[in-house]
Amino acid sequence: MSYNIGDFIEFERSHLSDTVGVIVNKWDSLDKWNYLVSIKQFNGDYACMTIEHIKGIKNVSIEYKLSLLSSFGDWWYNHHKSIFQDLLVSAIK
Repeated sequence: MSYNIGDFIEFERSHLSDTVGVIVNKWDSLDKWNYLVSIKQFNGDYACMTIEHIKGIKNVSIEYKLSLLSSFGDWWYNHHKSIFQDLLVSAIK
Protein backbone atom coordinates (compact mmCIF):
# COMPACT_ATOMS: atom_id res chain seq x y z
CA MET A 1 0.00 0.00 0.00
CA SER A 2 1.14 3.52 -0.75
CA TYR A 3 0.23 6.58 1.30
CA ASN A 4 -0.13 10.15 0.12
CA ILE A 5 1.17 13.54 1.17
CA GLY A 6 -1.30 14.94 3.69
CA ASP A 7 -2.34 11.54 5.06
CA PHE A 8 -2.46 11.28 8.83
CA ILE A 9 -0.96 7.95 9.76
CA GLU A 10 -0.43 5.79 12.78
CA PHE A 11 3.06 4.39 13.10
CA GLU A 12 5.28 2.46 15.45
CA ARG A 13 8.91 3.36 16.06
CA SER A 14 10.49 2.16 19.30
CA HIS A 15 12.57 5.32 19.82
CA LEU A 16 9.63 7.73 19.37
CA SER A 17 6.90 8.52 21.88
CA ASP A 18 4.54 9.83 19.18
CA THR A 19 2.37 7.37 17.25
CA VAL A 20 0.54 9.75 14.88
CA GLY A 21 1.95 12.06 12.22
CA VAL A 22 1.28 13.59 8.84
CA ILE A 23 3.08 12.63 5.64
CA VAL A 24 4.78 15.66 4.06
CA ASN A 25 6.89 13.97 1.40
CA LYS A 26 7.43 10.57 -0.18
CA TRP A 27 9.83 9.05 -2.66
CA ASP A 28 10.50 5.70 -4.26
CA SER A 29 13.84 4.08 -3.56
CA LEU A 30 14.67 0.64 -4.91
CA ASP A 31 10.96 -0.06 -5.48
CA LYS A 32 10.15 0.80 -1.88
CA TRP A 33 8.30 3.91 -0.70
CA ASN A 34 9.95 6.14 1.88
CA TYR A 35 8.03 8.81 3.78
CA LEU A 36 8.88 12.00 5.65
CA VAL A 37 6.42 12.30 8.52
CA SER A 38 5.99 15.44 10.63
CA ILE A 39 5.49 14.60 14.29
CA LYS A 40 4.67 16.62 17.39
CA GLN A 41 7.60 15.21 19.37
CA PHE A 42 9.96 16.96 16.94
CA ASN A 43 7.91 20.20 16.75
CA GLY A 44 6.78 19.22 13.26
CA ASP A 45 10.22 18.15 12.11
CA TYR A 46 10.48 14.89 10.28
CA ALA A 47 10.91 11.23 10.99
CA CYS A 48 11.82 9.08 8.00
CA MET A 49 9.72 5.93 7.69
CA THR A 50 9.14 2.99 5.42
CA ILE A 51 5.97 0.99 4.99
CA GLU A 52 7.12 -1.40 7.73
CA HIS A 53 6.74 1.36 10.34
CA ILE A 54 3.29 2.52 9.25
CA LYS A 55 0.28 0.77 10.76
CA GLY A 56 -2.26 2.56 8.57
CA ILE A 57 -4.32 5.69 8.10
CA LYS A 58 -5.32 7.23 11.43
CA ASN A 59 -8.99 8.12 11.41
CA VAL A 60 -9.11 11.30 13.51
CA SER A 61 -11.36 14.35 13.51
CA ILE A 62 -10.62 17.48 11.50
CA GLU A 63 -10.24 19.32 14.81
CA TYR A 64 -7.53 16.90 15.93
CA LYS A 65 -5.70 17.29 12.62
CA LEU A 66 -5.77 21.10 12.80
CA SER A 67 -4.68 20.99 16.44
CA LEU A 68 -1.76 18.70 15.61
CA LEU A 69 -0.56 20.92 12.76
CA SER A 70 -0.96 24.02 14.92
CA SER A 71 1.35 22.48 17.51
CA PHE A 72 4.21 22.39 15.00
CA GLY A 73 6.82 25.15 14.81
CA ASP A 74 6.14 28.42 13.00
CA TRP A 75 8.37 27.32 10.12
CA TRP A 76 6.11 24.37 9.28
CA TYR A 77 3.28 26.34 7.66
CA ASN A 78 5.60 28.05 5.16
CA HIS A 79 6.92 24.70 3.97
CA HIS A 80 3.63 22.76 3.96
CA LYS A 81 0.86 25.34 3.58
CA SER A 82 -1.06 23.26 1.03
CA ILE A 83 -1.63 20.51 3.62
CA PHE A 84 -2.89 23.02 6.19
CA GLN A 85 -5.05 24.89 3.67
CA ASP A 86 -6.65 21.67 2.39
CA LEU A 87 -7.68 20.88 5.96
CA LEU A 88 -9.14 24.35 6.45
CA VAL A 89 -11.21 24.00 3.28
CA SER A 90 -12.46 20.58 4.47
CA ALA A 91 -13.38 22.08 7.85
CA ILE A 92 -15.42 24.83 6.18
CA LYS A 93 -17.44 22.38 4.03
